[in-house]
Amino acid sequence: MPLDESMASLMDWTGGRVGTVSVHTCEVERLDDLVARRELRRPDFIKCDTEGCEARIFAGGARTIDCEPAPTILYEGSS
Repeated sequence: MPLDESMASLMDWTGGRVGTVSVHTCEVERLDDLVARRELRRPDFIKCDTEGCEARIFAGGARTIDCEPAPTILYEGSS
């Protein structure tokens, strides 16, 4: 994570261009697993802005996303 927290991301996209980067470890769980265990209600709306990791996140929620009725998804994709 860059020292400027507004530039934080799940991946180091900086390529050394923004100075010192620190790494933080966190627990990650798939959306599909949380919904299957009923720890999270099936979402109606998903906002996903993860600086380039959207495809990985959607893969971890494929069963939840590919259902009827499907949730509305708002994401910022890369070009």
